[in-house]
Amino acid sequence: MTRFAPWLVLVVALLAAGCSNSPVSVGSGGSGGSGGSGSGSPTVGDSGTIVLPNGASGVAVVHIEDSNGNLLTTPQLKNVAASFQVTLVAEPPDFSQGLIGGGTMAQEFDSATTSPSLAGSGLQVYSSGSLTALSILPNSTFSFLEMTSLQGFDVLCFTGGLHQTVTASGAPDLPTAGQNPVTSFVSSADGTVGAFMSSNGMQVWGFTSSTSPHAITSETLFLYAPNLTSTIEGRGAIAINPSTDAVVIGAGNQLAVYSGFKSNFPSPYGETISIPNGATVTSVAFASSGNYAIVATTAGLYTATINDTGSAISVTLSGTVADPTYTGSDGNTYAVDHAQSIAITQDGQYLVALTDQPSQTSGTLVVLPVTSAGVVGSASATVPDLLATEGVDSVFAY
Repeated sequence: MTRFAPWLVLVVALLAAGCSNSPVSVGSGGSGGSGGSGSGSPTVGDSGTIVLPNGASGVAVVHIEDSNGNLLTTPQLKNVAASFQVTLVAEPPDFSQGLIGGGTMAQEFDSATTSPSLAGSGLQVYSSGSLTALSILPNSTFSFLEMTSLQGFDVLCFTGGLHQTVTASGAPDLPTAGQNPVTSFVSSADGTVGAFMSSNGMQVWGFTSSTSPHAITSETLFLYAPNLTSTIEGRGAIAINPSTDAVVIGAGNQLAVYSGFKSNFPSPYGETISIPNGATVTSVAFASSGNYAIVATTAGLYTATINDTGSAISVTLSGTVADPTYTGSDGNTYAVDHAQSIAITQDGQYLVALTDQPSQTSGTLVVLPVTSAGVVGSASATVPDLLATEGVDSVFAY
């Protein structure tokens, strides 16, 4: 167990992006796919809606619970087709207005829990590079995206159709191209904190958004931790407690936690621990209660409990690792030590783990019950033949 003092820098008004109501877009989108509840099937519920990228099939929407919160005997899958291969998704906590992306393209994805559909046309966000992360800033109309060709993050606006934010002159407000691309980004549930990873290390920022003027401002760099690096895309094995400002980061064999970001003069404090037996972290997911987080590793699933006293923070892993088995689409038995991305339903009943077994192009979504204390049970259901790219953490659960 190691305690360390992160680099701390306070920067005021580093980024101020405005929002134009005139989108510039290319391409076209559409919806379709198969699945859904047929005649005589149980009524699916909003809770238990899972959204994940599914490549050439578009974006996959999976329902695992019925309207009474019970696990469906057979999960319901619907693929919504897009005009590009979908490799990333992002959803806000209410799943009302999300975002999908792939390559240089992004598109709005609405009403995932009830009537999932694409809105508008695909937006070419940049002419070079490829997307590595998408993140909705809740309680605003803005979203962040990352690309391999950019050194910083870009900002999109949903108002009036998806478009890039603009400068005072009306030109697209693009970040600087560089050799240290940001690979992942995560926003807090209240939209005031964002955490991202680059080859230069971990950073945590504070954000504010306003309606008059319609803009987002990056006010404060709360934390710069150059000793933490990771190449995982999407959420990047980073999670922010929805009840506090505690940030949990998986970087290789290390699990780091930080807090103290929301005071007027923040002085972040943190702690890191090593994952047992040399296992590496692939994804982290908080329960909506904030009482615990599940940590997916190459050895299986650990439950992490975090003690944040207001002046110090510590993290404790469960003494044993959960490594439930399931049957893949090829009939073979696998374990969840190959989970590339995990998420916990907002009712706290189920953990879903996307594994790259039998293969990355034929991955499996494994449904596992989880208790209020974070104890993971045996596999209860599976959804086969999904895209499960190694090193991409991009599954969202409502």
